[in-house]
Amino acid sequence: MAEWAADPFIVSYWLVYGNFVFFLAAFLAALYLNFNFNTVLVGLIYLIPMTPLGLHSENAVRVHLVSFENLIYGLIELAVFVVTVRKTDLTFDRQHVRQLFGHALPIAAALMGLSFVSRMTVAPVTRLELILIAGVFLAGAVMRVLAIRQLGGTGFKFDIVFRDEQKLKIDQLYGYMRHPSYTAMMLVILAYAMTTHNVWAGAAGMLAAWFGFQFRIHSEEKALAVRFGEAYSRYRATTGMWLPKWKNRQPGGPGGSRSRSRFGRESEAAATAFLEKKGYRILQRNFRCRAGEIDIIAEHRDAVVFVEVKARSGGAFGPPLAALTPQKQRKLVSVAKNFLAAKKVQNRTCRFDVVAVAGKPDRPDLWKIELFQDAFRADV
Repeated sequence: MAEWAADPFIVSYWLVYGNFVFFLAAFLAALYLNFNFNTVLVGLIYLIPMTPLGLHSENAVRVHLVSFENLIYGLIELAVFVVTVRKTDLTFDRQHVRQLFGHALPIAAALMGLSFVSRMTVAPVTRLELILIAGVFLAGAVMRVLAIRQLGGTGFKFDIVFRDEQKLKIDQLYGYMRHPSYTAMMLVILAYAMTTHNVWAGAAGMLAAWFGFQFRIHSEEKALAVRFGEAYSRYRATTGMWLPKWKNRQPGGPGGSRSRSRFGRESEAAATAFLEKKGYRILQRNFRCRAGEIDIIAEHRDAVVFVEVKARSGGAFGPPLAALTPQKQRKLVSVAKNFLAAKKVQNRTCRFDVVAVAGKPDRPDLWKIELFQDAFRADV
């Protein structure tokens, strides 16, 4: 018995074997609690690389790392899918198949491929390497749990499913970035890539995972825009996809506020989405010439519309329309004439509209947007 306990290879083997059996039991329990295609797929992705075969003294440490990575993160993912997936979510329609091949399989290939490359690697694991792998992995795992917990069980899952009780999540981690759960998973996959000790294999795995997540994000953001409309457009304009946007700070209290220039850009994005909802067809944004600039040029019914966006934080600078002085109007008319000449537009009705955006710069969900059609008249 003492000899068995003193042999690190035997201890390593039984730890790997124990992890495999423990995860298999958890997998079967998950299927009993909520049998669905997603849980089956997720369980197999993490179970197969944990198989206690091919272990020898030269690769024992990395096999051990792979075993614990898949055990810990696999248990997290099983819990997520057991709690959040409903049987009515799984329709196996065209959208589901697209997500399966475009999103799930590239990520599965990354996770399993990196795991098996690591199992075949015989390079010793240095202390620094171990610390870095563990740190990145734990950061991603904790962030994933927090992101899913904050989103709640009504979050959309594999089929871009939206439920009646779902609300647009824009605070906590989601106040900094739109997809923190995917950022978290990329951190975990980075830890898997580091475990391979192979730059090319690690890069290939990261690229496959990035493609899978980008495919998913593209579909999600289209669906979110349809579901939540203008509110999502404002939220999207003020947050990063993967990482937080840097917020420019100004003196005047803890936390500061967004710079006026950033608030202006984000207001223009929100105004553009607002106009599109109203039936405007956007021709160009931020048209510039020597005479100046116009924020948005669009078509609405039979008219070419030149739109000035006025953003105001509260009422600190007066009503938005008050900034349209006669001098400003003449400048807009001059820019409009330059646009019409450049595009060779003739015999068209032209109009000057104003979109007013008011609210706290850091709370796009509470912005008030108003449209003033035919705000002033001029011959162009």
